[in-house]
Amino acid sequence: MKKMLVVGSGLLVLVSAVMGQTHEGPPPPPGPGGHMRGPGPGGPPEMFAGIEGRTVTGAPFTAQVVSTSSQTLSDGSHISRNLNATVARDGSGRTYRSQTMDNLGPVTTGSGKTMVFIHDPVAHTSHVITPDTKSAVMTHMPERNHGLHGGPAAVPGAAQTQGRPVHQRPGETVETLAPQNIEGVWAEGTRITRTIPAGSIGNDHDLKIVSETWYSKDLQMVVMSRHSDPRMGESTYKLTNIQRAEPDATLFQVPAGFKVTERGHAR
Repeated sequence: MKKMLVVGSGLLVLVSAVMGQTHEGPPPPPGPGGHMRGPGPGGPPEMFAGIEGRTVTGAPFTAQVVSTSSQTLSDGSHISRNLNATVARDGSGRTYRSQTMDNLGPVTTGSGKTMVFIHDPVAHTSHVITPDTKSAVMTHMPERNHGLHGGPAAVPGAAQTQGRPVHQRPGETVETLAPQNIEGVWAEGTRITRTIPAGSIGNDHDLKIVSETWYSKDLQMVVMSRHSDPRMGESTYKLTNIQRAEPDATLFQVPAGFKVTERGHAR
């Protein structure tokens, strides 16, 4: 049991780090390996930053997450990763995520291991649930202040990512794309193209890194993204089968009969 708790706690920390998410507000400003600037080598895109990175109220939904990444190695072989998950958020801002943990970053958790992550900003708790062992690890979360719908104010006319302006950096171009309907919700698109000039890192020609993010104001989160980096490969992220109704309340509760162990207070 002790070993299982260590693994469960480690998974929570690992997933949060890899996905670029925190419980302290919106994701950090775009930067290397961060949101909109693309994932790290072989890593997934922003994934769940929008659902677990901040508290959003009044915008309930359930959806499926489909994420893929591919990388071509110097010998011509390929590395492909697929991640599928079920996510939900209720009107009070509670979030639910169920996914199969296989190979995520440097850690191998075993094929077919399902983990459930519940974040409850009302009770100020988070749970990592392991259905296989009927157990859960509960963490007490500090109270956080958040604005209307949990999102920061938008700047009129500025390109937005997760509701915030995108600041253009040297060597980058930022484009605002025409809004489009994605899985039944309207989303605003932003494309950032970063050019690494020939010779900057030993490259014999210009390298272009392109990131597209489609953000829904209604859901207050990213619903689709694409990232292409010739050094690392391509990755995509998309919400599918979006249902705007209030989710079943039992999703945000530890199932009856599960053993719950408290992990302590998170900073």
